[in-house]
Amino acid sequence: MDVCKVFLYALLEIILLQLINVACSEEIEKWRMHEKRIAGFSCGPPQPRSFRLEEIMEEDELPDINVNVFPKMTVLHRCDSYTGCCPSRSKACAPQIVEEVLLTFRIFGKMNAGPKEKFMHVMATNHTRCSCQTAYDHPIK
Repeated sequence: MDVCKVFLYALLEIILLQLINVACSEEIEKWRMHEKRIAGFSCGPPQPRSFRLEEIMEEDELPDINVNVFPKMTVLHRCDSYTGCCPSRSKACAPQIVEEVLLTFRIFGKMNAGPKEKFMHVMATNHTRCSCQTAYDHPIK
């Protein structure tokens, strides 16, 4: 009887170990898939983002609310934590090179002397190259 119990316990242990190995191999496969997804999304070229005029101009520079501005938004390229992954937790994707770009907007509406049309020029920063940099220098927002 004792030999049967020992055999059953040994068999149960083998079965449990096999179940654990199956569970571990499933977890390992999920982890590998996650690693592949991250490896394919490394910090790379700047990505386009849309910005409202209010986001690229100072409040005192904004045109009157009663005028129409075209286009309503603009697109600038950005390097940030949403642009790509870095191999270390202490690094973050950030701009390595930036350039100032001149954006031209068309304004229609009633201005001081009646209906008018004019053009407005706005300087904005465009990111042109990204790299992994110390995360403390470029906090994640």
